[in-house]
Amino acid sequence: MIKLGKKRILTLLVKILFIVCFSFVAGCGGNHSQVIPQPQQPQPEPPQIPFEPWDGIIAFRFEEGDDYSSSQLWLITPDDKKMITDGAYRYGSIRWSPDGKYLAFRESSKRRLVIASRDGQILHTFGEADEQISWSVDSSYVLSGVYFDGIYYYAIDGSSKRVLPSAYRTYDHNPVQSRDGKWVYFLHHEWEVQCTIYRIETEKLLKGATYSDCEVIAKITTDSSIRDERVQLEPREDGKIIIAYDDYLGLLDPEAKKLEKISSGWYSYIRLSPDGKYLATENTIMDAYTFQKVVKLEVPDYGSIKSFAWYPDSKALAIAARYYSSPKVRVYIWRFSDPRYQLVFEKTLPKSSSRYAYGEQSVSISWTR
Repeated sequence: MIKLGKKRILTLLVKILFIVCFSFVAGCGGNHSQVIPQPQQPQPEPPQIPFEPWDGIIAFRFEEGDDYSSSQLWLITPDDKKMITDGAYRYGSIRWSPDGKYLAFRESSKRRLVIASRDGQILHTFGEADEQISWSVDSSYVLSGVYFDGIYYYAIDGSSKRVLPSAYRTYDHNPVQSRDGKWVYFLHHEWEVQCTIYRIETEKLLKGATYSDCEVIAKITTDSSIRDERVQLEPREDGKIIIAYDDYLGLLDPEAKKLEKISSGWYSYIRLSPDGKYLATENTIMDAYTFQKVVKLEVPDYGSIKSFAWYPDSKALAIAARYYSSPKVRVYIWRFSDPRYQLVFEKTLPKSSSRYAYGEQSVSISWTR
């Protein structure tokens, strides 16, 4: 038997205790391998949500240069884009009839009014018309002023006539029919900056009228540097009229002959939705009765919204935008159901193209089913 001294035994016990403790610690972590950081894998991009299908025909007019030449007029569908004329007049509105069967626009030659079919075939060509044209609610005729000549009627059957001669060679223009078809409202310009808003019963106007048949409902003063085509009248379902011009937005009650200011801003273009619920401006959609903002409009790439058109169901807009950074025009579709802007048309223009014109001066757009 081997005898060990106390000191040797104590040393041996310490070593045994150290081995036991080390084994315990190693056992607790011995089954865990060292974690080596792995490079982060790129996450797949979320799938692009497709735009909702759209339908109908968008008519789009835009001027190509700053040489006071003609404009191109295009018809845009989901499947096709075609230019139907490069001889459209470079200022003023183009309009589909409420039933979607006819397109009215002005051609460059003598600023004559044209009524065309859905496919762009010219059906009738009339005499001179003004920048603002409007259809009757039953789609049977177009009304327009003629500078220094009065209010004219242009029918889909090819007939036309002056229904109100201008007094003292002043200017009657921007006629628009009430939503029930009973009244026609129009502007009478008395030189300088004074402008009177008249109304007349549609039936009387179409028979041929004079100013004794017309009723004054308001007088306004516009900016002397801007022609009164800037004054826009949008009749509501309740008979009142939204009026916009320069930096003024107001509501006109034709029965009380009262014009109430709603707000100041810059309203170069407004359009009331077909259902009468919403008013679109160049940067906002608002409630047409409370005038509270519903949506802010802001097209991609800092484009400037010049004009727009509601789809007949009032759930979408076709927006015509011009660009200051480069001379081009685009058409977008915007929907209440989708905050994105769907690009459906783009055209690069000559560098001389006028990009600073207001509203429908340089572009105009209309959308039908």
